[in-house]
Amino acid sequence: MSDRASNSVLFVVMDTVRKDHLSCYGYDRETTPGLERFAEEAAVFEEAVAPAPWTLPVHASMFTGLYPGDHGATQENPYLEDATTLAESLDGPGVRVTPRTRGSRPTPTSPTGSVAKTTFSR
Repeated sequence: MSDRASNSVLFVVMDTVRKDHLSCYGYDRETTPGLERFAEEAAVFEEAVAPAPWTLPVHASMFTGLYPGDHGATQENPYLEDATTLAESLDGPGVRVTPRTRGSRPTPTSPTGSVAKTTFSR
């Protein structure tokens, strides 16, 4: 593996997927062969626990490292106004932060929006 690849971070988030139905976690059927190949060389978390029962605060927690009560993202206020995100923490000279989503596009003020701000401000 090259130095560049060994210093890369790929944050894979799959919403509403059961761990016990993913082949990379030992499920008998080959449900996620691409993810399984990737997991052979990646850090795979065996005991992750969601800090909330629904998507928005969980994603905000993943991208900030804060509990939902600390970042305050809710359906009524889905913004991370005062929180530093993972993308902002990683941003710097020689670093490229690029969001990829199959869902709704991140906006500058959404939980994943600072990823977009960081990426598109260059």
